[in-house]
Amino acid sequence: MLEHFDAAIAEVDACLDVLGLDVAIAKADADEGILTRNGFDRVVAFLAALLLRKTRPIEAAAQRKMEAALDRDWKRMSDTRRAEAIGKATGIMLATAAEQARIAAKVISIEGRGIISATKRAARDTYGLSNTDIFNAVDQRVIDQIRNSQAHYVRDEFGRRRERQSAMAREIVAQGELRGASSQEMAKELAIKMRAAGVARNEAYWRMVANVFTARARTYGALASFEHAGIGRARWASVMDEVTSVFCRLMHGRVFEVKHALERFAAVAAAPNPEAVVDLQPWMRRGKDDDGNEVIFVQNSAGMRTRVATVVENAVGRRDEPGRFKGVATEATMAKLGISCPPAHPNCRSTIVPA
Repeated sequence: MLEHFDAAIAEVDACLDVLGLDVAIAKADADEGILTRNGFDRVVAFLAALLLRKTRPIEAAAQRKMEAALDRDWKRMSDTRRAEAIGKATGIMLATAAEQARIAAKVISIEGRGIISATKRAARDTYGLSNTDIFNAVDQRVIDQIRNSQAHYVRDEFGRRRERQSAMAREIVAQGELRGASSQEMAKELAIKMRAAGVARNEAYWRMVANVFTARARTYGALASFEHAGIGRARWASVMDEVTSVFCRLMHGRVFEVKHALERFAAVAAAPNPEAVVDLQPWMRRGKDDDGNEVIFVQNSAGMRTRVATVVENAVGRRDEPGRFKGVATEATMAKLGISCPPAHPNCRSTIVPA
């Protein structure tokens, strides 16, 4: 009986989550749809809040376990025992990563359908297209792959944090010994600093996860709508305010083939490994070349860089100014790299319009 009750509670909770997204989408529609900046922000904010609410209890429990594992008599321990204790404490991170990735994947699976359908509806109403907001099998495959890649990101990020935490813990203990700190003082410092650097996930983190998922789902939904309506080309439309990235300033107004962009989404959906998105739909990056010039590039999983443009004038911080670039890659090259449509980076707000 208890198992059935727990299952029923889970079903009710899932229904409330969907209802909450429906409310957020309804408000987005009131803001002229998810294709607009305000509508997009509403949906991202709801999804981020939902992810935070779902994962917070797990984070709190993991934090308690980690602090208990770090409450040791560090001054009396050998280097080997210290390494074992630190490994046990940071190992809690991996278990937490798996659980948080599972929760994120579940939330995204539940909410993805509504986001794509809302995008199709907004595209139909905004541009007078003939498409419907029916959610089909191809849409589901795309959602599944975006879900898997986001879950992989959550796990991978935890792995990187564990490495940083291990190094931090060793440094705290070593420095504590040098200044003659007690075991209690070391344990307190470890708990505080590991909490700040490790298990806890703040709103900004989950907003970024929500932003990536919503941006990719929205772009896909718009592309599918355009293809259904016979629109062959689309235009990149960036939010040109003070915080717009140099990547989105570069891409603003550029036109690309709808067919090629959809083919790239299909390739990602068909990939057996969620890490394939790194090569098939990479993020743009910024750095310096050998001559000290600011450049925009993409980097594949093997570490190979491909230059997209050289920045002549970076206009970040200024409204409605794209900046100046040279040596910009052709449309064909961008399509081949998988960067012809949004998102260009994890916090991207750009959308697409019919060309």
